[in-house]
Amino acid sequence: MRKEGNKKGLKLLILLLILIVPIAVTFAVLHLNLDSDLRKGSVSSMTLIYGDQKKTVEEKEELEFFISVTESGERIAETANPLSEYRKLQAIFHKLNRDVEYLFYLSDSVHNCVYTDPDGTLFLIPEEKAATLLADPLVTGYAVSYATYPTLEFTQGGETYGAKKVEGNWTYAKANETKSYKDISEKANEKVILLQGENLNFKFSLEPDFCSVTLQNEKGEILYSGDPEEMIPLALPTDANLSLIAKCDWYQEEHPEYFGTLTYSYDVFYDVPTLCSIDRQTVSPGEEITITVEHSSSETIAAVPSFSSEKVRQAKVDGTWTITVPVSATAPTGEYDIMLMGSDVEETFKITIRK
Repeated sequence: MRKEGNKKGLKLLILLLILIVPIAVTFAVLHLNLDSDLRKGSVSSMTLIYGDQKKTVEEKEELEFFISVTESGERIAETANPLSEYRKLQAIFHKLNRDVEYLFYLSDSVHNCVYTDPDGTLFLIPEEKAATLLADPLVTGYAVSYATYPTLEFTQGGETYGAKKVEGNWTYAKANETKSYKDISEKANEKVILLQGENLNFKFSLEPDFCSVTLQNEKGEILYSGDPEEMIPLALPTDANLSLIAKCDWYQEEHPEYFGTLTYSYDVFYDVPTLCSIDRQTVSPGEEITITVEHSSSETIAAVPSFSSEKVRQAKVDGTWTITVPVSATAPTGEYDIMLMGSDVEETFKITIRK
């Protein structure tokens, strides 16, 4: 009888454990997911709300980033500017049976971005994390893209050149829909190199509604004026210092979030390639070799033959160098070099001295 009673008690205990353990686990999970700490329980997804735009985030890596942001802030008493001047990004973390809300307040740059936790406590966001937030496709709005005035760069021959001077005005809408106006006047030490037969490619950070360029020489003579897209390569006979001015407009009626007028100025050096030619490469002892150098800006050019030679003679007429290299009457036969060296010249000619 006692054995049967023990068996019944054991069965009852097992039954109670089967019933109680899942309930206890469920209550434990519910308790964890009721906690506002995002590390307790599990975040299945989140919803980002920016203005009237929404985005659902389920990818583990992106969820982890936003959770890490909520752990990274430095507690502060107040923001640098009123919260109304920030752009608000609402982040709702979805746990099993509770939503946890954080509010990110983004400034025009990585500085002074903040967030509030579910209790409303303010935290300053580290700059590297603020940069990632600002780059999110949902929030790359006007305050980031348009707070900085548009840039115009030239690309040519694998090089990129910025403006020497930018002047004008730029207005953009802030997060609270007020307008911020800027007078622009900036200078830099930039000089564009334009190779003969090549053209400049215009690269805007923000395409203007209107742009007109004027290219002129040192005498003030206009070489081109009009649409940059219709500009064709120049064909000047010699090197020249030029100036280029691009005037651009962004119209308010077409872009209420930004507008302005900017003038970009550039110093351009038009570079005609240096041409070197030789009248002969097979000579006899006692003869002379003539080398011609055109379109060189070198103040001096050195001609160094590897064979026995009399004194090298040079002359420069109308920008063209004529270099005469005498071959010694006693020069032995064989293969030799003549090296040319100048500030913009570096070339080697192969020479054969015959019997």
